[in-house]
Amino acid sequence: MNTALRIATQPASWLLAGIALMSPAVLPAASMAELAELSRKSTFEVVLPKIESAQVTYEKPLPLELLSYTERNDKYWSIGTAFAIAPDVFVSNAHVLIAGMGSAMGHPHLRDAAGQVYAVDRVLKFSLHEDFVVFRAKGANAAQALTPGRETPIGARVFAVGNALGEGVVLRDGLLTSLTPEDQDGRWKWLRFSAAASPGNSGGPLLDEHGQVIGVVTARSEGENLNYALPIERVLAGSERRANIDLRSSFGLPILRQQMVMEFKDEFSLPASWEDFGRHLFAAIDRQYATNQQRLLQQYAQELPPGGKADRLLAGMERDKALALIGQQSDDNWGLTDPGNEELTELSDGSKLTTGNLQGALTFKWWRPGAAADPSLYSDASAFMDTLLKGIKLPRMIGPQAIRITSLGAPQEGTLHTDRFGRTWQLRSWSLGYADMQLVTMALPVPNGYRGLMQFTTAVGHSSVTAGLKLMADYMHVSYEGSAAQW
Repeated sequence: MNTALRIATQPASWLLAGIALMSPAVLPAASMAELAELSRKSTFEVVLPKIESAQVTYEKPLPLELLSYTERNDKYWSIGTAFAIAPDVFVSNAHVLIAGMGSAMGHPHLRDAAGQVYAVDRVLKFSLHEDFVVFRAKGANAAQALTPGRETPIGARVFAVGNALGEGVVLRDGLLTSLTPEDQDGRWKWLRFSAAASPGNSGGPLLDEHGQVIGVVTARSEGENLNYALPIERVLAGSERRANIDLRSSFGLPILRQQMVMEFKDEFSLPASWEDFGRHLFAAIDRQYATNQQRLLQQYAQELPPGGKADRLLAGMERDKALALIGQQSDDNWGLTDPGNEELTELSDGSKLTTGNLQGALTFKWWRPGAAADPSLYSDASAFMDTLLKGIKLPRMIGPQAIRITSLGAPQEGTLHTDRFGRTWQLRSWSLGYADMQLVTMALPVPNGYRGLMQFTTAVGHSSVTAGLKLMADYMHVSYEGSAAQW
């Protein structure tokens, strides 16, 4: 470990005590020009490679000329900011790098002021609840690293540096306005500041008037220009051996009205390569979802059908429901919930497609004509999605124009899921190609077409979304109907 990194990882109290001994005369306030030059040498964009899938087709050629010159020609998507605390050691927000984890677009990269890019390749520190990550990027060396600042008084002038709106690193000034306790347990105090912060500023440094870093810009305030930064001493004091997760939130399931408090606590070893880090984090997310789903289902095991209050539901259930979810109602009794906001599309081959929404998922009911179904209907995944797109009307925005997607091509993955009733669903996932999103479908073949669920997700949320759709499939009431030929 080099000397610069050893100094950077000393306990914050030691570091700040040492800095406090310095005379203000040693560190005169820097000019805006000096701060801008320091920012250029120490601060980087975090970017993802752009990938256009050849499988995605549109209703007409994309009017790319409506995009700005930079957006049209840039080979990368800009997603945030990072800065150097040693020549080859960088800091950003955890949520910035997680946005590129498992991406179909590849590794997140750093991009310097000269346009050179460097792939993130090793994670040194990570705290999800404090929202920071310390890492290295292959071949990247900052022309100048930032030094940690002294304690900054309320009312002092500060500077937010970052990749504002994805248009390059900029410097904006304001005041340090207050120290606000962290929401969950008050374990630290956020630095609140009035310097402007825009989407893309996440992960950038908050500088004092001497050009020293005092915090990591983390979040914007809604409705007011008072933004949040994590004190840099939280980063410096972070563990070099373990990645830490310690979050608390509400957790619920689509079939239950009640929710519970979820404690998401986990850790794994560091340092780690980017690939290993991603595997460990995905595994932790999977464990968290599975554990909390099991806890909530066990807590209400006596309520779940068959049995308990659900017996009355099963005795009087409407049999001709094409698609409905078995779940708790507002009075705690069990009932059927129909999809809402349904829209009917009549297709050229005489079939009908109804789309709606249900407990956070999109629904579809696809009725084929009275003749026998084409056997390829249930095996051709590309044709299946092409038909769905006629109903869900998925657009891609190019400037002010919404260009409809007509095909997503073949799915990235496909498997079968057998629910607790023994019904076999087709579980498939498509990449949108132009965006770091996936469309997951859970489709049940029936004699006269399909019934099913679908949901959009990021790569990080893919496993949780899939688990949620599987649970909904276990509690979906679907009526089977069709002509003799279809049966």
